[in-house]
Amino acid sequence: DRVDMPSRQLTFHQEIADAIRARNRLILVAGPKAALSDYVRQEWRWAFELDKIVVPILRLGNVEEHLPGELSLLHCDDFRDDAQYQTQLAKLIENLRRPEPPMGALFGVPNLPPHFLGRPELLRRVKDALLVDLQKPVVITGTAARVGMQGMGGIGKSVLAAALARDREIRRSYPDGVLWVAVGQQPDLVKLQRDVSKYLGGQDDFKTVEQGQGILRQLLAQKAVLLVLDDVWNTRDAQAFDVLGARCRALITTRDAGVLHTLHGEGVQVSLFTETEAMQLLADAVEVERSALPQEAREVVMECGCLPLAVALCGGMVKKRGGDWGAILQRLKRADLEKIADGKAINEQHQSIWRAMQVSVDVLPPDEQRRFAELAVFTTDRTVPEAAVRTLWAHTGHLDDLDTTDLIINLAERSLIQLDQKAAQTGKTVERRFRLHDLLYDFATRKAGEPKVLHQTLLDAYRKQCPCGWHTGPDDSYFFQYICHHLGEADKGYECVELLCDLNFIEAKCKAGLTYELVNDYKVAMSEIPEGKAEREAEQRRDEEIKRYTQDIIEYARQWSDARDRHANDPVNY
Repeated sequence: DRVDMPSRQLTFHQEIADAIRARNRLILVAGPKAALSDYVRQEWRWAFELDKIVVPILRLGNVEEHLPGELSLLHCDDFRDDAQYQTQLAKLIENLRRPEPPMGALFGVPNLPPHFLGRPELLRRVKDALLVDLQKPVVITGTAARVGMQGMGGIGKSVLAAALARDREIRRSYPDGVLWVAVGQQPDLVKLQRDVSKYLGGQDDFKTVEQGQGILRQLLAQKAVLLVLDDVWNTRDAQAFDVLGARCRALITTRDAGVLHTLHGEGVQVSLFTETEAMQLLADAVEVERSALPQEAREVVMECGCLPLAVALCGGMVKKRGGDWGAILQRLKRADLEKIADGKAINEQHQSIWRAMQVSVDVLPPDEQRRFAELAVFTTDRTVPEAAVRTLWAHTGHLDDLDTTDLIINLAERSLIQLDQKAAQTGKTVERRFRLHDLLYDFATRKAGEPKVLHQTLLDAYRKQCPCGWHTGPDDSYFFQYICHHLGEADKGYECVELLCDLNFIEAKCKAGLTYELVNDYKVAMSEIPEGKAEREAEQRRDEEIKRYTQDIIEYARQWSDARDRHANDPVNY
């Protein structure tokens, strides 16, 4: 500290940096204050950059909240109980005396973001798949040689891969190096191959991908190397580096699950943050305790759908704006995705939420881009059945059932929609359901154009299946549930009112088991009726039709009463 350090005309920070450089290990005493300290963060990050061993111990707080995410894979001794202090200290000293095995050098591995939040369970799953025991004659072939992390844009695949690449145990398992290959959408594969060959000590004057594969195959044959192929968009690009030796592995990050399937790799799905994780990331980004976040912070997390990139960008903007949560929340609610941004982000795809969504959609053929945008017509609060999409796409794109299924699976593999894991099977047909992430829904809505036109398009598609009126529509687990919603959104409020006065429709909806959902339909209808003129017209219709409706209601009441008597002992069917 300032008292014990020698006076050598050096700054406090320089003295600490020199001390870290001169030592093999740095002990991080973790706790609530240390987690927020810029000094502490600078010190252990500096140790990381110098390839020094960082040994975390927990003195206060808890590991999940107060141990930096970059260190989440490291063992952390618990020093919180003073009664066990001497025992823990003796164990720590014993660990410090153990010699460290050599580590593979890093080539091109990016730094972790300032507020990286570790996901220990997910990281350990991938880490276990990557570790190789160099003390045994283990031969890695086939599926085990390729491990992939797959998920939607902005979910944090590349950051997790960088954390794994920097993990000391990983680096000890690959003493010949950890090589990062930034593939991207339009890579210069020969140049990337040359970079890898040059690092491995090989020639870099070849001119074709095939020549590069031959040279890399020879170089990797007797080495223990981890190749990280980041942001792979198609199988061909990954195959340019699919020349692994017996003690090598490839870690692949991609949005497209089809890439891993084609390579026969072991895939790990990267899921969205939990609400707790997203709130912690947001707290780290604005540099406050999670408990100190305002109520608006949770609303921001919910609007972001717990997508890490979106949460991090929002946190950065809040900090720059001096804590103005309201402005960021308003941007999200207005779906101003291109304005939730960081122009200084190194990766172009991460400069804005809009860009992160756009690059995933732009790789689709134009017709498929239009089909994806049309999915914005469906509500996001529940999963949507494939049958409803078949109706829409048969009308707009002339797709048959098989084509629709293929496109839905394709969109799911590219992480543009999320398939329900519990697909129902009816006979020989699998009935899939899906949903759009909230931000992808906002993106699709903007791409689709005028919402009223889109809802009218879906109504036109369903009208083809209702030859004798809406009450004859298909019971496809969507039509009867949402027809009133779409009538309202298409500015067909009057038709919605008339539909709910049609006892044939009410009966059909009841037969579909949706009796209690009629209340919501009536609320929709009332909200769509303009004041003034609509009220007068409704009064006129009520006067003209009240007798007929009264008679119908009396007749149905009599029928229901008879049914109740017939099924007195069978309440379920009744």
